[in-house]
Amino acid sequence: MKLISIFIALAMVTMLMEGCARLPEDGQSVSQKLDRAIQQTTLTIADAGDRVGTTLEQSKFEIASVASSLSENALLNTLAVSDSAINAAIKTDLVRDPALRASSIEVDTQDGVVSLTGLTDDIAMRDRAERIARTNRSVIQVTNNLGVRSF
Repeated sequence: MKLISIFIALAMVTMLMEGCARLPEDGQSVSQKLDRAIQQTTLTIADAGDRVGTTLEQSKFEIASVASSLSENALLNTLAVSDSAINAAIKTDLVRDPALRASSIEVDTQDGVVSLTGLTDDIAMRDRAERIARTNRSVIQVTNNLGVRSF
């Protein structure tokens, strides 16, 4: 039985090889046609790879541009929220101080820089309001534009 299987396999290989060696009307053997098809497929795959690489590079650039834009917008939004939080915290601290008239002191914060405007009863209260503003950890700088009431 094994011998018959081997004989059939050898016959099939011989017929296949004979078919590959024959030249049809176009003058090319099956193996030549197969080689040319493989070469064309390889070139097509390489071309597709180049196009994918170019598209990938363009996509990376666009993604980086969008990410940069999002990062800048996120930073600006974070700064705006932080400025509002700084303002609220300083106003609360000024109101809690019984010696100050917090209602006559305005607080404005821009990018962590706090500006105090309004009037205080004396220079000590003016300095006290500035110290309160400076105790906030998020404050970068305090501009004290507070005036002193004249009685």
